[in-house]
This record gives sequence, C-alpha cells and structure tokens, in this order.
Amino acid sequence: MLSLYQLIAPLFIPIVVLGLCSSLLLLVWPRSHYPYLIAALIPAWFFLYWVASRPKSSSDGWAWFGEAILLLAFLAAIVAVAVRLIIAAIPFIPSLSGDGPLDWTSTKFSALTVALAGAIFEFGPPLARAWSASAVLLLLIILSAAGWALVHRRWKRDQSIAYSLAATATLSVAVVSIAVWPFTVVAAAQRYAGDREFCLLVGDGEYSARPAANLMELSPLIMRATESSGWARNRHGHIVLADAPSAPWSYMRGAFVPDPPGAMGFGIGQTDRRCRPQKDYIANLPLL
Repeated sequence: MLSLYQLIAPLFIPIVVLGLCSSLLLLVWPRSHYPYLIAALIPAWFFLYWVASRPKSSSDGWAWFGEAILLLAFLAAIVAVAVRLIIAAIPFIPSLSGDGPLDWTSTKFSALTVALAGAIFEFGPPLARAWSASAVLLLLIILSAAGWALVHRRWKRDQSIAYSLAATATLSVAVVSIAVWPFTVVAAAQRYAGDREFCLLVGDGEYSARPAANLMELSPLIMRATESSGWARNRHGHIVLADAPSAPWSYMRGAFVPDPPGAMGFGIGQTDRRCRPQKDYIANLPLL
C-alpha cells in the first residue's frame, strides 16, 4: 500500500510553487476566472498550513525557516488581493473591473470541502480521546449515510446539490481513511518485526504512550502525537520489540522508522518495557 509520503510527494513541489506564486497569480489572473483561481488556492493553502503546523521535533531546525517563507508568501497573497480590489474599484480599468457579477460557486464548493476536512482533522482526535475512536468513526458513518440519503432525495427534484455532495463526499473519504489506516499500520508493523514478537504503543498525553486497546486506536484519531507550542511532546506511536529499541511511527513514510544514530530523548536507544511483545499480537487485539 502506498504511504502518505508516496501519495503527497509528487504533489508537494507543485503545491508549494502554487502557494509561493499565489500573490503573482492573484495580481494578473483574468477577472472572469478569478473564482476558479481562489478555489484552487484554498486547498493549496490548507495543505501548506498543515505542513507548517505539523509538530516539529528538536532536530527539525530548518522548519522555522520554512514556516517563515510560507508566512511571507501568505501575507504577500493578502496584499495582492487588496491591491487587486483597489485597482478593480477604478472604473477606467475595464480589464480588472469587468462587467457583471462573478460566479463564486466553485470557490464556495472548495471552501466548504476544505473547512469540513479541517474540522474533522482538528476536532476528531479530541473527541476520540474523550469518547473512543470507534465512537467517532460511528458518528462519521452516520453523518455520511445521512448526507447520501439527503443527496439522493434532493437529486430527484434539484440538480444544484453541489454543496451537499461536497460535504457528504468529504465525510465518506474521512470514514474510509480512518477505517483503512489501522490495517496500514498493522502491515507496516509486521514488515518491521518480521518473525520477531512485537506490540504497539499509541501516544497518550504529553511525554507518554500506552498500549493500543484495539485496532481502531491505530487510526489517526488516537495514534497522533501531542502538540504544545508547535513542538511534538511525544510520538504518534511505537512498535516495541523484545530485543531491540522501539521505533516510532511516521505518517509521511507510512512505516515505523528507527531513530537516527545519536538522537536524543527519553527512551531513545533503550529497550521499551511499556508493553509486552507477543507472537500473535495482532490476532489478540480487538477490532473495536
């Protein structure tokens, strides 16, 4: 199965270039197609925000420089929009002022999809910690099913259902991603362990981890590092082996990646004792 890194890597450079060049595009883009440009920039900027806001380890000193570049690019885009609006208000520049209102449907469609995805990303983990990962997944399934029922009902008498369809499709993608991801973690753990016994830990508060209670806790709802002031206080999760140091989980690589030689931190380079490795660990782990 492809890792998140393999899925994102081909798109990373084009999206970064689009984000960094957005100020120039916002200045020169034809007025009639302006809503489509904004619709494309909304997910691009959301992606860049996600990259910039990811918890950073103490070894990622370059991250602050990258964040500064993205911040400057975002401010430049805001200035470009302001300049464009000022120029468009001048009546004797028809190429920018134009005739008639613009159709912002595509922009609204993009904004709704990104806002809902961001809400699931931001509020899903806290709800999962308060309830359980299974409860949040069930809630998303119910909302998705209700959305598809609404789309089917409106489809017969109203073809303008883009907003309902966007929200429902986003919920459905979230459900599938959350439900499938634990099996990606399991496959990665089995590859890393080989014939050795192992068990899995998930992040639990600051500077701590605990054994996974079920397979659904291996989803991003629970298996996610705690962030404080932009720094990662713990790891997303670990694979624990009986005869070797534990290895942390990497979402970008879609695998358990050992810490590099010389890495510093609590427990790095030591045999982890926070769970007991077992031969049939996955078979004994409940689904929900």
